[in-house]
Amino acid sequence: MTQTPAAAPRLSSLAARYRGAIVDLWGVMHDGTQAFPAAVDAMLRYRAGGGRVLFLSNAPRPGEVVRSQMERLGIPPDAADMILTSGDATRDALEGADLPPGPFLFLGPERDRSTIADLARAETEDPEKAAILVLTGPRDDERDTPEDYLPLLRRLRARDVTVVCANPDLVVQRGDRLVPCAGAIARLYEAEGGRVISFGKPHAPIYALALARLGLPREAIMAIGDGVATDITGAHGAGVAAVLIMSGIHGAEWAVDGQPDPARAAAALADRGLSAVAFMPHLVW
Repeated sequence: MTQTPAAAPRLSSLAARYRGAIVDLWGVMHDGTQAFPAAVDAMLRYRAGGGRVLFLSNAPRPGEVVRSQMERLGIPPDAADMILTSGDATRDALEGADLPPGPFLFLGPERDRSTIADLARAETEDPEKAAILVLTGPRDDERDTPEDYLPLLRRLRARDVTVVCANPDLVVQRGDRLVPCAGAIARLYEAEGGRVISFGKPHAPIYALALARLGLPREAIMAIGDGVATDITGAHGAGVAAVLIMSGIHGAEWAVDGQPDPARAAAALADRGLSAVAFMPHLVW
C-alpha cells in the first residue's frame, strides 16, 4: 500500500527527532556547478542546534579532494562534521588483500586519478595484463556513452577480470542535464556476465562505516538524498529513516504541472517496497 507523504517539508521539523544526518551531496547540496544556498543554510542551522552531519557521496575521489571541490562550489567546511566517499572505500580496498592480486587498469576521467594515486598496487595500461579494472566513470562524460566501452568490457570479460566500481550511480545531475556515471558501465559488464564489486551507496559496507563515524543509534539518524536506487535504498538497508529530496535526478519523473508531487514520489517508493519519513522539494530549514 502506498504510504501517505509526511507533512514535513522542512528540516527544522525533523531536527529534534533525528540527531544525526547522512546527507547526499550531488542533487541535494549542489548540482555540480554551484551550491544550493538553502541547503547550505539548512546544514549550518542543523549543526548549530547540535545535529551531527556526515556527507556521504558516491564521488569516486577521496573525501578531502571532494571537500575542496565543495568549497569551490560554495559549501563551507563547517556545513558538515565529516565526509565519506566511495573513492575512500575504493582506495582502502585496493590497498587491502581481499581483491584479486595483480596490476589494475584505470577507466575514468583524469580528475579521478586521486583515487589511485600512490597506491602500492601497480597500474597497467594493457587490458591483457590487468587483474582488476578500477572504474570511476567514462573518460569524457560530456561525450561518451556507456556503450562506447563495450569492446573493452568484452576483452576484460574474456579474461574474467574483476571490475571495481568506485561510483555505483547510473547518472548524476550536472546543471540541468544528466550525465552517465560508472554504475552504468558496471551494469553493462554485469550484463556480459562479468564480476563487479561496487563501493558506495546503496551497499552495506559504506553505511556501516558512516554509522560508526556518526556514533549515534540508528533510530536517531536520518539519511537525506535524491536517488531512490542509492540514497533511499541504502537508508532502508541500513535501518535508518529516509528523507527524499524530490527535485534531483527524479525531478521530471515526479513532477505535476512543473512541481514535484509528494504523492507521486511516495507511490514510486512503495512500488519498490520503500518509504520515507519526509518528502521535500528541496532541502531547506
